[in-house]
Amino acid sequence: MREIEESIDQLRRASDEMSRGMDLLTLAERMGGFGFLVWNLEPDELWMSEGVYEVYGMRRTTALTTPELIATRVHADDREEVGEALAAAAAGGRFDMVHRVVRPDGDVRHVHAKAQRIEGDAGHPAILLGTLVDVTPVDNAEA
Repeated sequence: MREIEESIDQLRRASDEMSRGMDLLTLAERMGGFGFLVWNLEPDELWMSEGVYEVYGMRRTTALTTPELIATRVHADDREEVGEALAAAAAGGRFDMVHRVVRPDGDVRHVHAKAQRIEGDAGHPAILLGTLVDVTPVDNAEA
């Protein structure tokens, strides 16, 4: 019985540490204007950190696939180039570009996004791991 109680305590401490780590990561994302995402290539599932939702001006309750995100949030003039670059990254290349996103309120943000394909272990599909940084303040300062 004592071993079970110790195991439960260890799990509780580990859970508390993980929760604190996630809280700190979310705060760091907010302070730095960045976020990260994971695109499961098969099936097409997109997971975005809280920072990505903030940069895109979206709520976490908004669920989008990658094509939907491009079609609804990437600036119309940048969509084709972003789509082609993401397809190349999904096929094994790298994605590294600055493009514009349009928030639901119409605000246009400039983001520097990077992504690369990571092969899955045996039996697991590949993912595309990406980061993005809101560089709008830098672009505005240079203008």
